[in-house]
Amino acid sequence: CKSLTTITIPDSVVIIDASAFNSCSNLKKITIGNSVREIGQSAFMSTAIEEAVIPNSVVSMGKSVFSNCASLSTVTIGSGVYSIDLYAFDGCHNLVEVYCKPSYPPMIYAYGNNNNGFFGVFPMDTTLTIYVPRASYDIYTQYTKQNVIVNEMHKENWGLYTDRIQPFD
Repeated sequence: CKSLTTITIPDSVVIIDASAFNSCSNLKKITIGNSVREIGQSAFMSTAIEEAVIPNSVVSMGKSVFSNCASLSTVTIGSGVYSIDLYAFDGCHNLVEVYCKPSYPPMIYAYGNNNNGFFGVFPMDTTLTIYVPRASYDIYTQYTKQNVIVNEMHKENWGLYTDRIQPFD
């Protein structure tokens, strides 16, 4: 798929399967149809995508879904997203803006402990700002629950990003 530069996922598609476009190194633009409910693990990993708009129909985003997308700078996460798995945007060193539209924080994952540091959904080595709905700002910034801990995996941990969260209208 090295010659693939743009892709439009039609409204007839419900699931973008794991690794569907993984390593399509020249893929710069995606348009995801409004019927897609799941985006699988590593679906767009290591592509040249510059902007990602996740429609409101999407409920879950798999592990490493956009990992190593070095050109990715802006992401809009639709209001229907319920969970975003570990490393979703890991290695996206140019990611500076995420617009997270759900009124209630999606379940996100973090891994690690105080000895080896934490790894999560969003990169920690960028000037990333996460914009959330103004009416939900307090929920996002106070939502640091770590209610499920298995092998040091922490679900629902927005606490890693509290200082990066800003409200938008």
